[in-house]
Amino acid sequence: MKIEKRENKLIVFLNTKTSEKFNFKNKIELEKEFQKLFSKLNKIYDLEICGNYNIEIYNIKQYGIILEIEKQNEEYFSYCDYIDMNLNISKYNDILYKIKNYDKEILYNSIMYINKGEIYIIPRNSEFQTIGKTVENCEIIYGKEAYKIKKISKKIYPNILNVEKIA
Repeated sequence: MKIEKRENKLIVFLNTKTSEKFNFKNKIELEKEFQKLFSKLNKIYDLEICGNYNIEIYNIKQYGIILEIEKQNEEYFSYCDYIDMNLNISKYNDILYKIKNYDKEILYNSIMYINKGEIYIIPRNSEFQTIGKTVENCEIIYGKEAYKIKKISKKIYPNILNVEKIA
């Protein structure tokens, strides 16, 4: 599990092992699981997730689940003892990893997309350790942004020669 703050949103990254328990076919069960998750986040990361939230859910086969959690304005509440969720499952389930640190092993074992001088990858191997190493060396791009980048970028299947040039 990884958490980031971007603009006014809390982004929660849940890998496939963590996200297996979520049932997307039953909204009531899904909300209960998210309640448990938020309770856990509140304890572990000393957050205060309570009130009304819009939650965009990206269910990405190669990664797991990414949640964009955005709090709604509540001017009339001075205390917080509940979590109300407006859940939306995104139709954009694309993911890319934007290279920050060039690692030949990661590049060689990935499909690369090159766009405006930036390199984005998708690991060919979706094993837990491979994804973990990729996440450590890359910025995660997901959803509509990843979809657009993939659509306009040059796709490269790495070999030893082009990986040596890049790294």
